[in-house]
Amino acid sequence: MADQAEHAKAFAELHVKGSPLVLFNIWDAGSAQAVARAGARALATGSWPVAAAQGYEDGETLPLDLGAANLERIVAAVDLPVSLDFESGYGRAPDEVSAGAGARGFFAPSLVDERLIGPWRRAMAHTEEAA
Repeated sequence: MADQAEHAKAFAELHVKGSPLVLFNIWDAGSAQAVARAGARALATGSWPVAAAQGYEDGETLPLDLGAANLERIVAAVDLPVSLDFESGYGRAPDEVSAGAGARGFFAPSLVDERLIGPWRRAMAHTEEAA
């Protein structure tokens, strides 16, 4: 099984201009294995399916340790690069997010800064209601 440095290199090499990389969202070790057997070259977690499979709502309601343990099982189950949907980083600084993800065996965390987007969305909703 490749180590994280090899997976990171392979993931970067999959990004080729004119040849889009299609990532299938997985939510646990079983879905990761099924998608890997179907021929995927890399995998991605989605925050909603990971949370829902554990009985939680999306939006960082899944406890970080539970989510991290699930992701560790995913990484151990397949020999593919796994990109992580880390929502808005669970309130952590970018360097903490990167270090924590790498230490657990996954990389390329995609982040959505809901702390900025959420208030903007609420403000837009109020503006639309007023219009």
